[in-house]
Amino acid sequence: MNQAIQWLWTMKKPQVPLAQGLHTLSVPIIQKILDLQTDIPIKHVNGDIYFGKQGIDAVTQRLKEQTTKDHQYHEKLGTQINESIAYLKKVIKLIAKPNLK
Repeated sequence: MNQAIQWLWTMKKPQVPLAQGLHTLSVPIIQKILDLQTDIPIKHVNGDIYFGKQGIDAVTQRLKEQTTKDHQYHEKLGTQINESIAYLKKVIKLIAKPNLK
C-alpha cells in the first residue's frame, strides 16, 4: 500500500524553472554519494521548497551512522561532493560548446 508523502517545508526561495531542475539533478547525486535507496521526493510550491520526510530521515540517519563510524567522514563526503561538482562543470562546458555531435 502506498503511503501519502509527509512533506517537510525546507525553505522559501523564489526560483526560475532551471533552478528547480537542479534539485531534480542533485537528489540522485546525493543518493549515490550516500548510497541511499530511499526516494527523496521534492516539490516546489510558490517559492516554498518541500522534501519528503522519509527521505530526509534516511539522509539524516545515514549521516549519523557514517560519522559515528568514521570521524573524518565529513571531509570524505566534502571531497566526493566537490568531485561531483567538478564533473558537472565539465559536462556544462561540453554542452555549451557549439556544434555538438
